[in-house]
Amino acid sequence: RSFEPKQMLVVDPPSEIVFEGPFNRAVCKKVMVFNPCNYRVAFKLKTTTPRLFFVRPNVGLIKPNESFTIDIFMHPLVSNSSALRSNHKFLMQAVEANDFVPDLHSFWRSINPASIWDTKIKVKLIEGKTDVQQTGSDQEHGNGEHQDTDVNDPLGLLLKQVNTLEEEKQSLLKQVETL
Repeated sequence: RSFEPKQMLVVDPPSEIVFEGPFNRAVCKKVMVFNPCNYRVAFKLKTTTPRLFFVRPNVGLIKPNESFTIDIFMHPLVSNSSALRSNHKFLMQAVEANDFVPDLHSFWRSINPASIWDTKIKVKLIEGKTDVQQTGSDQEHGNGEHQDTDVNDPLGLLLKQVNTLEEEKQSLLKQVETL
């Protein structure tokens, strides 16, 4: 009979992350991680499709009874992409990390795989409307699903610029079609 290790992290959403389109722009989802243990936990979040999903941070340390937010960015897709039909998954791994950890990447390479707790998170892609012609107020006061950008977050600002450029590109392509 297999040994089931104690749950080291509470992950929200626990089993499935839902990304809603349109996917012609970057989409961001947040994953909340809570450490219910009375010791420090190192985590690592891996994906089956690293070219499609950008995870920041993908490794980290969480103190006892503390929460942490991980941002998952889904890169823009070309329409009718096979990525929409694929089964994407994330693997959250955790291990006790009470000792001094100078470098998380080398720390993870030294861990005995039998001591790692993990949980799988499925990805569900829901195609939304593909029309990128939104009014300015829709973009500014959106539903919060696409971008929660902070002026102190250079990655968020960069992704916002990528979205803007992608929308301009789509608009120009439509103009070229009408010509």
